[in-house]
Amino acid sequence: MKPHLPKNHPRFPSFWPRVFSPFRFLVSALLIIGGMGLLFFSIFLPVSDNWEKILFVLDTSLSMAVEDIVSSGNLMESRLDLAKSIIESIVDRWASSYGIITYARSATLRIPFSHDRELFLDTLTGVEPTLVYGGSDVRWALDLVRMTYLASRDPIHIVLITDGGMTGEGVFPELPSDTSLTVIGIGTPTGGMIPLGYNLDGEKRYKYYEWSPVVARYEKDHIDTLVSTYGADLIEREKSGDRVTIENHTSTSTEKKWLQILSAFLIFLGYFIRPYAAKK
Repeated sequence: MKPHLPKNHPRFPSFWPRVFSPFRFLVSALLIIGGMGLLFFSIFLPVSDNWEKILFVLDTSLSMAVEDIVSSGNLMESRLDLAKSIIESIVDRWASSYGIITYARSATLRIPFSHDRELFLDTLTGVEPTLVYGGSDVRWALDLVRMTYLASRDPIHIVLITDGGMTGEGVFPELPSDTSLTVIGIGTPTGGMIPLGYNLDGEKRYKYYEWSPVVARYEKDHIDTLVSTYGADLIEREKSGDRVTIENHTSTSTEKKWLQILSAFLIFLGYFIRPYAAKK
């Protein structure tokens, strides 16, 4: 026979619930349901209005042909190939309207904003490195963005993909209002030789300067200057397996995180408000 324990015994603290309370039950249920609702809302919250229209600005200078990107099977692929796969993954998941500007020493609007995914991907497939000397100047591309979409009333998100190669001097142009910028830096610190095509024997030719091969490395300093100038988000990739999750680089992602924290707190609070009250 178990001994009888007094009410004030540690196993039976004075606040132990004894009587069902409809009010406490209602509060607990509302907190848990509200927390679950916020959680589902945060999951399906659109990434950002700015991601409805994405303008890709793609560096196609010779350095983007450098094959220093490790792909599956430890094979090497070019920076431009990785850039194309990143663009395809963004288009497949996020954008509803997209355009593309390519640039090296000058800039070209390849396709304006379009909902035609097949047309866009066909255009992207045809993008090749610019086989001319003269480096790359991102200012030309951003100035083309400014001139083309200055009068646009819709928010635009610009995704600039480059290895950081930058020639020329001058002030960076001011971008149109209601635009945001994400810079995706591609390449490795060790870099690689710049290919110029093939010779008659089918062997690759490389760019030389004063009898030495020209090695193009990832220009981290130039990337940082660009990011700090525009207050842009930065994503850096040097492997083909490193997929880009753009939702972690938008203002909306912060809202999602706070909503999820709040939902967890409400569920936690609702669970510990037991639907019972101490007997008076």
